[in-house]
Amino acid sequence: AVTIPRLVIHGANDNTPLAGNLEWVAGQPNARILVIEGAGHWPHYEQPQATLSALASFLRGGWPDGSTAR
Repeated sequence: AVTIPRLVIHGANDNTPLAGNLEWVAGQPNARILVIEGAGHWPHYEQPQATLSALASFLRGGWPDGSTAR
């Protein structure tokens, strides 16, 4: 069990199944997933503003809007 905070970012249009990334956060109390709409496998490239905003929130010690625990 990993206890450090983790934010998993997944592009809504990624061809990698979302289910795999959901497993990374399932049952982990300090982990969240954020699905970025309009992005595929490279959300940092395809939706840079949304991705950078999410990262900024996380690095400030919070969870970005729209992120969920599983």
